[in-house]
Amino acid sequence: DWSSDVCSSDLVWVEVRENPVIENGKTVAIVGALIDITERKKAEEALKASEVKFKSLFETAVEGILIADSKTKKFNYANPAICKMLGYSAKEMCGMSVLNIHPKKDLKNVLATFEKQAKGEKPIAANLPCWRKNGTVFYVDIAVSAEVIDGKQGNIGFFTDITERKK
Repeated sequence: DWSSDVCSSDLVWVEVRENPVIENGKTVAIVGALIDITERKKAEEALKASEVKFKSLFETAVEGILIADSKTKKFNYANPAICKMLGYSAKEMCGMSVLNIHPKKDLKNVLATFEKQAKGEKPIAANLPCWRKNGTVFYVDIAVSAEVIDGKQGNIGFFTDITERKK
């Protein structure tokens, strides 16, 4: 059977490019090409699936997660757990920076630690005080991974509330 040599049951994605052939002002033919874009489509689908997994992990994590720009120290992303810990909405968090969530008296130490973490020199900052929106203080350990995100160097901070352990 000749069709078994030519046809495949696998789906193939193609991009169609066509141009009319015009003679004496009339279209007499269309010349076209089919370009196999199956691998590109598979890569796009894999990327989409990866994004869904990342978002799911980020949104459902028990640990608070903040992503801060290494230079400006402003937050680009905040998961629901960190919003609950601090008492701010995600929208409010994205207008804030490291300076807004730690007591002023501790900022020198916090900023020095942030810089070390941005350079990959100190993966875990232990026992740091954080301010809640309501003015109360609680303590966290922050594990950080310095990564390039959306083309900018950033710190991904994983916040674990250690207040009970500290007591």
